[in-house]
Amino acid sequence: MQKSNDTNSIISALLEARESRWNTKLSLVKYGWHLVSLQLNVPGYPKSSECSEQFMRLIENEFERYLICRAIGKYKKEKKKAKDAAGEWIAFLVPEANMGAQELKDLTEAFEESHEYGRLIDLDVLDSKGKAISSGKAKRCFICDESAAFCRNSRTHTIEEVRKNMFHKMETYNELCYDAELVSSVSKYALKAMMYEVALSPKPGLVCRASQGCHTDMDYRTFMDSMVAISPFFQDIAQLAIEHKGNDLSNVLPDIREIGLLMEAAMTKATFGVNTHKGAIFLLAISVFAAIRVIKKKKGVFKSNLFSSVVQQITRGVIQRELCSLKESSSLSHGEVCFMKYGLQGAGARGEAEQGFPTVMHHALPFMKEHFNDQFNKLTDKELANQLIPLLLKIIANNNDTNVLFRHDKTILETLKQKATMAMEAFQRGETSIYTELVAWCNENKISPGGSADLLAISLFVHFCQTDTTVL
Repeated sequence: MQKSNDTNSIISALLEARESRWNTKLSLVKYGWHLVSLQLNVPGYPKSSECSEQFMRLIENEFERYLICRAIGKYKKEKKKAKDAAGEWIAFLVPEANMGAQELKDLTEAFEESHEYGRLIDLDVLDSKGKAISSGKAKRCFICDESAAFCRNSRTHTIEEVRKNMFHKMETYNELCYDAELVSSVSKYALKAMMYEVALSPKPGLVCRASQGCHTDMDYRTFMDSMVAISPFFQDIAQLAIEHKGNDLSNVLPDIREIGLLMEAAMTKATFGVNTHKGAIFLLAISVFAAIRVIKKKKGVFKSNLFSSVVQQITRGVIQRELCSLKESSSLSHGEVCFMKYGLQGAGARGEAEQGFPTVMHHALPFMKEHFNDQFNKLTDKELANQLIPLLLKIIANNNDTNVLFRHDKTILETLKQKATMAMEAFQRGETSIYTELVAWCNENKISPGGSADLLAISLFVHFCQTDTTVL
């Protein structure tokens, strides 16, 4: 008896909701609007869930973009939203003077037919006189290719089967859209981090907007060309992270490096052979992959400690495999030469990665947490520089920069670290002269802490992952 009463209550609530919805529509169109009503074809009860509401948000945004682009100057972004026992629904309103009701119906039909999940979507059109505009076409079944009416009348599928099928499709689409947005956002964080790093001016010995630093073969434009060339590949690495199955990351580094080699080739072509970003490519490629894995695992939350752990998992054993077995050769890279000469102190980017970015985790991030303005993304260019210069100095003061070791020696590196510490402390007191002297000293002595610049980019990348909530 209780079940019968519950069923009757549900039916009563649905009928009341539909009547109220209809009256609301009529009250809207009487002001000279044609109305498009967006809802989902959900059989059974309840009509909505967290999954369906997320799906509705996606379809709402897609349909509104579709309508705007095909009815330029006609659709004025007027809409009403409501939720009742019959589910969520959204009314899009178009002035009758701007568009005919049949033209509007044709647009809705085209949207449903072109959308991969159009069978889940119900777009009804009511003209300004309160008349429903029908396409005359039979709706298709959610599961098979028969008409929905035939399957419903013949009870080909149970309501439970249809609901399970529908919600599975909605969940799949929600995840696909989320992953696509996540790939796009994290890739943009990587590019944004590189742009902020090179744009910071002035920098000691490094290329920036105002100076070539101590370099003669590259300038700000060279870096711009390089970043444009390599940035599309971040999406490939992010997608690789999305598609990687399981928790074992021990064999993923070769796949990341394969994309990294494509990035290096694109960089070399764009810069006519100048190495602007080789170290940054290695570090940011691993960072993008790790960030995606963390955000997916934590369902939209970025955790820097987990990020560091994932980076370690990806690069575990890389020093032993790639550096400890080296022999003297004229074809060694700068990093390899430094390792042979200085051991772990000269492990460079590989050493930072295998240890999970200790300079970033133990020095840069705590510094940013203590000193960065809460409105970081709203800072002016000058204000941003005042935040980033001390951060760069903090990194230089704590990083065994192999760019400096390779071109100079341990004595120069230690002197640079000491000068960076003094300049940072003075800068935070509002005294900039010591920093100006450091910039001049590096430029004159051709000291370019490029490894520290790369770690500044990694620090910024992590910061963006932590603070940008457009997707996370």
